Amino acid sequence: MHAALLLLLLQQHHTAALQQTQQQHLQQQQQQQQQQQQQQQQQQSSSNSSSNNSNNSSTTPTPAATATPAAATTAAAATTAAAAAATVAATATATAAKTVATAAATPAATAAATETTTASTAAATAAATTAAATAAAPAGTAAKTAATTAATTAATTASTAAATTAATTATPAATATTAPTATAATAAAAAAAAADLVACVQQFV
Repeated sequence: MHAALLLLLLQQHHTAALQQTQQQHLQQQQQQQQQQQQQQQQQQSSSNSSSNNSNNSSTTPTPAATATPAAATTAAAATTAAAAAATVAATATATAAKTVATAAATPAATAAATETTTASTAAATAAATTAAATAAAPAGTAAKTAATTAATTAATTASTAAATTAATTATPAATATTAPTATAATAAAAAAAAADLVACVQQFV
């Protein structure tokens, strides 16, 4: 009887010990799984953070990338101003040549008036076109300064041509034959001013 009872107690103790060992083993497995999950989550979070930083750095414009469009805009404006100035110079040169030819084929009494009127018109056109080129030049640049100077010169030339026209109108026909020479000089001055504008602006293109 005592032996059976002792055997039963031993079996119960062994069973309890085995259950406790199994529970401890199961708890250890659960803890290991939790630690692995935490490590995976941390690795995933670190990977996402690195990816976001990489994306942000690739999409953020650098100062050089921002400066490039501004430089291109400035160069385009200077090119536009140079083209306008070139047009003024070509027009003034062609007008001067046409004026000389017209003066040679016109009677002296009417040649002076025609010559000075044509030169005055050409100078006024050059002044207006040069003013437009000045407005198109980028503000605060050397091209702007050069264009402004050329515009002032063109305006002065236009004023001189207008004064020449008025003086020729009031001059007796006997002395009118000297007007074509003065008028041609005025037209040449307008062409030179426009050419100066072209040269100045092209230096900054």
